Amino acid sequence: MKQPSFLKVVRTDYWCFLLFLVTVSCTIFFFFGLTIPIALLSGYFLIKRTQMIRDVFGNGVAVPGLITKKRFTRGEWLLCYRYSYNGIVYERGNYILKLWIKLRKGEPAEVYINPAQPMQAFLSEFYLKN
Repeated sequence: MKQPSFLKVVRTDYWCFLLFLVTVSCTIFFFFGLTIPIALLSGYFLIKRTQMIRDVFGNGVAVPGLITKKRFTRGEWLLCYRYSYNGIVYERGNYILKLWIKLRKGEPAEVYINPAQPMQAFLSEFYLKN
């Protein structure tokens, strides 16, 4: 299956972007004794989260979803969506770094989920499409 690149995930996912910024800033200002452990820790979490997102797309299942909420706050979009897997309805939200998002509340969207942990879900619109 198709996976988004590491940089695509970092540029799209709010939490990955923040972890990336912390890692880079602490690495740049390494002369402060405390920043090296912070850089290593944030780098570790950045790699874990990015790999988890890429694994969901690489090994996951695409299911239809429905946008239930769209809100712009603090420079990022909060998109909430509902989807169903194995007869159970789930609702998730993702913070997305984009200036403009075409999806509207009530519109269908393709959601990729991890079959082993269906709460791990991401919208393919932002990670797989340019």
